[in-house]
Amino acid sequence: MSSIEELTVGGSAMKTYVGLPAGTGPHPAMVVMCHGAGIDEFTKDRVDQLAKAGYAAAAPDVFHRIPEITDSAEKRASMTDGEIADDINATVDFIQAHPNVDGSRIGIIGHCMGGRMSFLGAIVSPAIKACVVFYSGNMMKTWGEDTAKSPYDRLDEIACPVIGFFGLEDENPSPADVDQIEHRLKELNVDCTFYRYESAGHAFQNFLAKNKFRQGPSDEAWAHVLDFLKENLG
Repeated sequence: MSSIEELTVGGSAMKTYVGLPAGTGPHPAMVVMCHGAGIDEFTKDRVDQLAKAGYAAAAPDVFHRIPEITDSAEKRASMTDGEIADDINATVDFIQAHPNVDGSRIGIIGHCMGGRMSFLGAIVSPAIKACVVFYSGNMMKTWGEDTAKSPYDRLDEIACPVIGFFGLEDENPSPADVDQIEHRLKELNVDCTFYRYESAGHAFQNFLAKNKFRQGPSDEAWAHVLDFLKENLG
């Protein structure tokens, strides 16, 4: 069952796409961070697929402060890490208050810029117990003047397992970027597993991007996601 809920963050109304599994629970839950297209049919499908697998899922519209901007690059350029952190924390609070959710079993997942935000969520929210990342670009950059460090520079603040999925034909993050992130996580003794796919680039799981979508890697990666969540969230 899916619905649109409206949360308030910093005086701004943030629409959130929510999917709930069948039954009364309490269910484990996932925060779903959108890619540059926002809460489109792909992001909704990830929420619905998680709900089908037994996880309450909530995808916040992180573009809620700038509804008048339609260009995706301009939208991204207007975002700040501090505001994103506020959106993630508000979504976590909403999930934890839900009567059918076990607030002690919450994870986060994201694709593209959402993958970067998934890392950020694991950094800023101690409630996050599992972090799923798909092709997280711009990890070494800060967004906005309200943040002094990039997500990469804050990886030492992660206290949960991480699983990541990347295409070897991607340029952002490049294979070298992925290696650097993985090396840093392991150096910090963060429990992490990264999967890399040949003949796949950025957005290989996005079925809306016909020229980028790769069915095989997408299916394999999603199976790994569900195994990872079952192991870490139940």
